[in-house]
Amino acid sequence: MCCAYVFMFFVFPVFFNSPVQRLGGASVKSIFFVIGLAITTFALSEMVPDKELGNRVEHTFSGGFAGFLICFLAAKDCGVKITKLRFFFYSFLIVLAWGVANEICEFFVQTNLGIIFSPNVNDTWWDLTSNTAGILIAVAVLMPLTNRFLKTK
Repeated sequence: MCCAYVFMFFVFPVFFNSPVQRLGGASVKSIFFVIGLAITTFALSEMVPDKELGNRVEHTFSGGFAGFLICFLAAKDCGVKITKLRFFFYSFLIVLAWGVANEICEFFVQTNLGIIFSPNVNDTWWDLTSNTAGILIAVAVLMPLTNRFLKTK
């Protein structure tokens, strides 16, 4: 997740014609926040007695929600000027792509190394659905904050 933050910090300005900034104090705070969120959501998902439901919690909050939050923090910290609509679509699609990439990696590891991530194909679809639910929750929480924290056009 921290690598995703750094990646997005440098990619947002390139895609939206803004000057590329250096990582600074705000980035360090954001990275530690992301680490704290990852630890917290992983711990919460492990506390759920039903492993299937715990997996849903993990994909919702450590996947979709955290991914959209990473985009939000990176856009805020790099100072990119972006419209709310562009931020929404770009971040939404990036986080969806990360979820699909994660499932492809799980498939590759499971197929080639025999480490079982998904007991059946439905688990993959539930993971992608949970990621999407997490994105939608993040959109509901973070989009109202864009005028305050992002340099919107």
